[in-house]
Amino acid sequence: MFFFLLFPLIIMVYLSLGLSSVVHCEGSDFPNIAEVIGSPVYKIYTDLHIVENLNAAKKAIQGLTGIYGIQCVTTGTIYIGSAVDIYDRFLEHLVYGVKSNKHLQAAIVLYGLQNFVFNVVHLCNRDDLLSLEQQFLDWLFSLPESLRYNFAIVVEASFQGLTHSPETRAQMSDSQQLVDRTGPLNPMFGVTPANAITINVYSLDGTLINSFSSQVAAAKWLGVSRGTVQNYIRSNRVFRKKYYIRNSSY
Repeated sequence: MFFFLLFPLIIMVYLSLGLSSVVHCEGSDFPNIAEVIGSPVYKIYTDLHIVENLNAAKKAIQGLTGIYGIQCVTTGTIYIGSAVDIYDRFLEHLVYGVKSNKHLQAAIVLYGLQNFVFNVVHLCNRDDLLSLEQQFLDWLFSLPESLRYNFAIVVEASFQGLTHSPETRAQMSDSQQLVDRTGPLNPMFGVTPANAITINVYSLDGTLINSFSSQVAAAKWLGVSRGTVQNYIRSNRVFRKKYYIRNSSY
């Protein structure tokens, strides 16, 4: 309850100071989520392209209810969401690429998972989840458009069996007109397939040559179609007498 009362004050102070007065992340021109809201987050997970780190994060957050944030350290852009079990959304956004934000997925393809940080921002009970997420969305949409991946300014309620009023749906529709979808921000730009996993290319002696976040990215590097990459993964054949192509699930 104290957090709810304090949150508007945090936002007012942040807006009055502006982005330039916020302490920035080491090696980045952008503040992280904790620095922007002026309050520590519950937990931060980095280097998620490393399988051990990804698995440790999955284990630690399973069963937690609350608000989470995903941030690209290259651009500072943020995605805010909520979940009854944060573990499920972690998998959907960062492992499987399904039921996820298309802006976010395009950015993961573009910058690589190593440039993203997963924040467990705030834990709460299920009853407070939607109202708390709305407060964070209000904060997010007070930032410049380039610093957010979220499409809708109004919290989604479908996972609790709730429905939006006509006024709310109209507000959500209006918010979509404000979203920049040009270049890499276009929902179809570099979209990862729904079943995307890490694709590794090895030399004949087992040395890792390159890794990719999707079959599409691997195909582009190899100069072939996605279907060809898929066929070589399934058949376990040597590609052009030089490489083995393997997938690596987390």
